Amino acid sequence: MDFFPSNTIPNAECIIPRINASITNRTIIAIDKMLKEFDIGEDLVCLVNTVHDSLAYEVKDSHVEWFMEALTAVSQAPIPELWNEVFKLDCAYGQNWTDAEMAA
Repeated sequence: MDFFPSNTIPNAECIIPRINASITNRTIIAIDKMLKEFDIGEDLVCLVNTVHDSLAYEVKDSHVEWFMEALTAVSQAPIPELWNEVFKLDCAYGQNWTDAEMAA
């Protein structure tokens, strides 16, 4: 079933964004802004990887608890563009990605 006429825009493709990717990008930007506000450098907290809608940060042991609380607060803030919807965050930490995933 065609939802759009094929000649709407010549030589163009239909792009359907996924909302979880937008929320993930929004979260990365919000966390980066928060880290700058608190003057937390990459020597203490650093985004090292993203996979789909998961983020992996490397965090100094001295900042793990603080970052977990801050990450939860930032990630679960209402999103005005989505009618102030709040999305659940599974957040955990471990010595590696597998340990953190298993703990979440």
